[in-house]
Amino acid sequence: MPTNTLNERQHRDLIVLQQLKPYLAECLSLNHEINNPLAGIIGYAEYMLDDDQPLTEDQRHYIGQIMRCAERIRAQVATLSQQKAALAEKIDLEAVLDEFRRTGASD
Repeated sequence: MPTNTLNERQHRDLIVLQQLKPYLAECLSLNHEINNPLAGIIGYAEYMLDDDQPLTEDQRHYIGQIMRCAERIRAQVATLSQQKAALAEKIDLEAVLDEFRRTGASD
């Protein structure tokens, strides 16, 4: 006979999932919203460096700075995305949701 309660770990995981839902969705959106403009910034900077028009050393330096800053942002977004994935893996959501559905438990 099924019980109508989740075990302590499943209940904790469900609470964490509910609290993280907005964060996880925002991470996906943030990744997309930041990486698209960054690709343009890096691409235009590379184009400026590869263009046949001569650049001064200062101009090359500043364009290089733009590229380094953009790459730092890209790396931070990638780290955030990896952390989100690692967090999602730590929570056995499928087991929690299966038990939740099976027992008809609610908060």
